[in-house]
Parts: sequence; C-alpha cells; structure tokens
Amino acid sequence: MSVFIPRISDPVLEWLSSNHYSTHVFLARGRSGGVWLVEKNGKRFAAKIEHRKSRRMNMVEKEARLLQMANEVNVGPKLMEYNVEAGIIVMEYVDGLPLSKWIDGWKSKDKIKMVLNNLFEQAKRLDDAGLDHGQLGGKLHNILVDRQENVTIIDFEKASYVRKVRNVSKLREVLEGGYSLHSKKILSIWPLVEREMRF
Repeated sequence: MSVFIPRISDPVLEWLSSNHYSTHVFLARGRSGGVWLVEKNGKRFAAKIEHRKSRRMNMVEKEARLLQMANEVNVGPKLMEYNVEAGIIVMEYVDGLPLSKWIDGWKSKDKIKMVLNNLFEQAKRLDDAGLDHGQLGGKLHNILVDRQENVTIIDFEKASYVRKVRNVSKLREVLEGGYSLHSKKILSIWPLVEREMRF
C-alpha cells in the first residue's frame, strides 16, 4: 500500500530555498504537520511543516517555544530556526529508532539500563522545568535511540507548561505495565534498572 506524501506548498519551498535548504526525504506525517529531511551546508536537519489546513492555532510558534524550553534543560532535538508565516520549524535531525522498536531488537541488559536511565533523567529534567511532554506513553514512538544509544525525546507539539507534569510517572506507567512485548522485556530487568536510577 502506497503512503500518501503531502505536497510542500510553494511559499514553504521558497522559504527553504531562500534559506539554503534542499529537501530530500519525507519522514513522517501527523495531524498538524509533516516532517521532511532537509540539508544545508552538508548537514541534515528535520523540517516540520504545518499542513495548510491545520486547525491548530499558532502551532509553529507554540511548538518552537516549547521545544526551546526543553532545549534549555538539554532535552529534545536542538531547535535551529522557525518561521511562522511559512509554517515551518527546522531542528536537529535524529537518526534513530523508536524506543519500542529498539527494545524489540533485544539489546543487552546493560544497554537497556543505560538507555532507560538516560531517558528517565531527561524526563525528570522536564518535570523539574515544569514542562509536560504529554505524549510519552503509548507506543513510545516519541523517544528515539540512535546507533550510539543516545536517547532523544521528540515532538513537543502537545507539550504544556500549564498542566501538571507527568513525564516520569507516565514513563513508569507504560514501561511497568507489562501489556506489550517491550514492556515485558523491560519488566524482566526492571528491578536492576530502578535500583540504578540516579534520581
């Protein structure tokens, strides 16, 4: 089955070109925007482009501000730049697998402990900063692990600094639940992970 790839509008293409970005690969589609791999000066970035018919008000400005808040506590892909009129956010590109898929590949216990410890440290920093991600549960697709086992929390579109923070508790809930394959694998070593948590 073919995957529908949204068309980049002419104003966005013009903004990308005028800022010396070239588009390469379509990466993902969400309700409010799509993500493309773009390149500038030989470096790759992720460009989130708002759908023309998106119903979310001020999506670009809000998400950019929330990502910037996360960056201030060393969480999330680094925000490079954004443009409200073009409806685009350019950020660091993270070449990794969603945490659930990474775990399903069955890594060593030491690697899983290291990755989860890093993840919970980042979640705790978000909690301390008063920023609730809002989408750290479910299928764990907003957490990427690269080849060096670096962890990055992505997609701050639905984050909030108003509602109660539940980053650490939400992660505990989904990882300790035991309802999915990756959760069952984690539960098999959870006492070791929990004992070595540094917060």
